[in-house]
Amino acid sequence: MMRKRFKMLFISRLLLLSGVIFATIAEAQTLRSAEEYMKRGDARYDRGDMDGAIADFTIAIDMASRLAPRRRKIGDAWKEEEAMRAAAGFSNARVIDPRAAAAYSNRANARYAKGDAEGALADLDQALSISPRLAIAFYNRGTIYANQEKINAALADFDRAIKIDPRMADAYHNRGNLKYLSKNLDGALADYNKAIELNPRRAETYDNRGLARENKGDLAGAVVDYSKAIELFSKAVKINPRIAVAYLNRGVIYMLQKNDSAARRDFDECLRFNKEMQLVLERRIKEVQQRRAASR
Repeated sequence: MMRKRFKMLFISRLLLLSGVIFATIAEAQTLRSAEEYMKRGDARYDRGDMDGAIADFTIAIDMASRLAPRRRKIGDAWKEEEAMRAAAGFSNARVIDPRAAAAYSNRANARYAKGDAEGALADLDQALSISPRLAIAFYNRGTIYANQEKINAALADFDRAIKIDPRMADAYHNRGNLKYLSKNLDGALADYNKAIELNPRRAETYDNRGLARENKGDLAGAVVDYSKAIELFSKAVKINPRIAVAYLNRGVIYMLQKNDSAARRDFDECLRFNKEMQLVLERRIKEVQQRRAASR
C-alpha cells in the first residue's frame, strides 16, 4: 500500500523584478519609493508580520500602477533610451512594470501565509495577467492548488513553471509529489532525480524519493535516500522535524531487511526527535511484523 505523507513546498517570496520600461526622472523617483515598500514588505514577511507585509505590497502596487503604461523598446530605440537614462543620472535606477507583477506575487505569498488561499490565488492570477512568463507565480499557484487537492490544475501550473524555468528544482519536487500521489512512481522518480540534480542539498527530496523507491521495491535505494535525508536534516542550523520521519522510514526498511538492531536504533532516534510519533511508530512496526510473518 502506498503511503501519503507529502507537504508541498511554497517559495516564500519573489524579489523585485527589473523592468524594461523607460521612465522620466519623476517616474523613477516614484518607482524607487515603490521598491522601498517592496523591500520593507519582504522584511516584514521574514519577521512573520504578514499584515504589515500585505500593507506594504499593496502600497507598492498602487504606486507602481500610477505610472502611465509605456511600450517596450527594442533594438536601437532601447539603446537610445538607455543612454538617456544614464545622462539623467538614473543608470542604476530599478524600474518596475507599472502593473506591479512582483508586488502582486509577493502579496499573494503573505496572504497565503495568513490562510487566505483565495486572496493569494487572485493576486497570482493578477501577476500572471501582467507577466505571463512569471515562473514563480505558476509555481506558487500550483502549490496552492496542490494543497487544495486540485491535482490537474496543480500539475498544469508546475508544467508551465518548468517550461519557463527548467532549472526550478522545487517545481520538479512538487510535481514529483503529485505524480507519486497519482501512483505514477516512474514519473515521480524522474522528477525527484531532476530536482536532486538541480539542488542536491534539499533533504525533503531525498526523503520523498526514498519513499517512492520503497514503494517500487527498491529497498537498498530507499535506505540510501533516507540516509542522505537524515544527513542533510542533521546539518541544518535548525533541525527539521521531518528528520524523525526519515529515521522512521529507514528503520522500517531495516526491519524489512531483518536488520532489527539497526531498525531499533533508528526508531529510538525517531522518538528522540519527536515523541509524538510513538503511535505511528507502533503501527508501522506492526505492519512490518505482519508482512514478515506472511512471507515465511
